Amino acid sequence: MEDFKKYIDPQDLQELLTNLIRSKSLNPPGDVRECAGLIADELKRRNLPAEIWEEKPGVANVVSFLEGQAGGKTLLWNGHFDVVPAGENWEGDPFGGELRDGFIYGRGSSDMKSGLAAMIAALSALRMAGAPFRGRIVFQAVGDEETGSEGGTLLMIRKKIGADAAYAKPVSAEYTQQIEESLGLQMISIRLDKGLIDSFKAISAFHGVGYQPLMRDALKRFAEHELRNIVQGVVESQRKKVGANLVTEKAETKQVLRKTVAKAASRKPEAMKKAA
Repeated sequence: MEDFKKYIDPQDLQELLTNLIRSKSLNPPGDVRECAGLIADELKRRNLPAEIWEEKPGVANVVSFLEGQAGGKTLLWNGHFDVVPAGENWEGDPFGGELRDGFIYGRGSSDMKSGLAAMIAALSALRMAGAPFRGRIVFQAVGDEETGSEGGTLLMIRKKIGADAAYAKPVSAEYTQQIEESLGLQMISIRLDKGLIDSFKAISAFHGVGYQPLMRDALKRFAEHELRNIVQGVVESQRKKVGANLVTEKAETKQVLRKTVAKAASRKPEAMKKAA
């Protein structure tokens, strides 16, 4: 197998990321067509196909693919290029893409235009190396992650683009668990009452990145609370079943309880298992 990495030009990759950062792609308000056009042009310049999908006005998405040398499974690469507004207290231009001390600075540099630039460079390098792999790679650059994904990833799902994908790899292992066999998309919706919302007023950043620590803590507390409710429900159920003989059948009750909690925990995310 030819080493495809020799076809990756660091200077070209740096320029690609800088250009992506300089294309603002703010969401909200959500008109990201300029950046989508830039991505499509970069793919075509590298002799890769590029299709733009737009269902929600202004929210454009770019799809490409690369076929391997033989039949096999499909690998899906998905990343977003929309960014939240820059906010204040930047030391430089948030959309300058400045290279300083070995780092490129700007809104979206890590979340996640750098990831998309790496995907484009890798896809191009694999093509130049003769696509020395089995199967197929589907590339999705989506433009509606910051406000719910309705016009981005969910559009890809509705249109069944890459629906045959057998594998997916996340960009960051810090907040996600690697998925070896992707079976679909799971989303949860969390509603806060007014009291909880008021308690967050001191926090200035109102976007997913700034809220990640809060969300992790909240989900952990939710998992612990739900598991306690499961345990309490099992105990109450066993009390009704055992009745007056609860004391004499204590060992049997504990065994049933342990099995039920273990079964419930096996259906929960890894964080809930730890909380249990």
